[in-house]
Order: sequence, then structure tokens, then C-alpha cells
Amino acid sequence: MQTDDLIRNIIAGLALVVSLFTAYKTLVARFAGKVFPASYFNLSHVGEGSSAVPTIILACFFENSGARPGILDDLRLVVKHNEGGTTTFFFPQRLRDGYDVSVSYGDRDWLVFGGVSLPARAKMDKYLLFQPLSDRFQAEEGLFEVTLECRWHNARKWSSTSPALHFKLTPSIAERWNSGTGAAVQVACSEILDYRKAFRS
Repeated sequence: MQTDDLIRNIIAGLALVVSLFTAYKTLVARFAGKVFPASYFNLSHVGEGSSAVPTIILACFFENSGARPGILDDLRLVVKHNEGGTTTFFFPQRLRDGYDVSVSYGDRDWLVFGGVSLPARAKMDKYLLFQPLSDRFQAEEGLFEVTLECRWHNARKWSSTSPALHFKLTPSIAERWNSGTGAAVQVACSEILDYRKAFRS
């Protein structure tokens, strides 16, 4: 075999490999969904006065890098109070495209959460309102650890979407969150605040 023939065969082989890989990515690759939480928690509530229930409004970023569509059946926030040792599960009840912490939203401003459908190679972001299971939650001052977990369609187990985030509550913010008075309060996660401090130094 001549050198020219060998080079042509190598180039043809490489072209075939590239075309097969492209075809796989385009037509065969399975669903590859991911969910990422924002680094800021909006502490709000539903109801008023003694019937107020603390809620968490969190921006979530959804991505499907696969070639097939898929469905996210459910999400939950695992909220642990480090000092008290309590763990509360928050589940999404409503969602919307945008959110402003200074605006008071009514029921008509939200859509009911019913899962999230992700087309092939799609990205989207939504603000989700998470409410505690059985509406039972009492905020306390101190450090909270929050993990976002998801359950994809037909999956039997919850899977963690990213490392846990943390935020601290002062006594005044904890009291305000429990009482359901005033507008929502935005708190940045400790990881963001630590990075800011390191960046300044």
C-alpha cells in the first residue's frame, strides 16, 4: 500500500468516527437532565398572622444536554438546622418565570407546580415556591444546611443535584419569617459570602 493510500484511509476512518459520534449525539444519546439551585434564598410565607406558613422561594436552573426529552417528576429541599438538629422537607407548590423580592405576589401570579418537562438540548430557569411538608416548620436563629434533591420520571429514589448550601439566620429574621409579616427577605448562602470575603482580601 502506498503512503498516499494509507493517508487517505486514515482520513476516511477519522471522518467515519466523527460522523458516527455526531449521529450518536444527535439521534441516540439518552436524556441527560440536571438541576442546579441558585445561591440566594428568598424567605417568604403564605397566609397571614397565626396561620402564616414560612416558605422558601428559590431559583432553579434546569438543563438537558441529551438528545431525548425527559420529565422531572418532583423536587424537594432538605433543610437542616445545625444547632437544633431538626430536618424539614420543603416541596414545590408553585412556580413562575421571574421573581422580585420587593413585590407581593398573589395566587394568580403563580402557576401550580406539576413537574418540569425538558426538551432535548434545552435550558430553562424557574422560580419555585417551596412549602414545608404538612406546613410544619419553625425557623430558629443559627446555621441552616439546604440540599436540593430531585426525582426524575420513573425513578424510585431521590438524587442530590449539587453540594449542600448554607445560610445563617439572625433572631430578627427568624422571627420575621415565622410571623409572616412584611415582604420576603433574601439571604445569600454562606458559600457566596465566604467567597466575597476572600475576594476582598
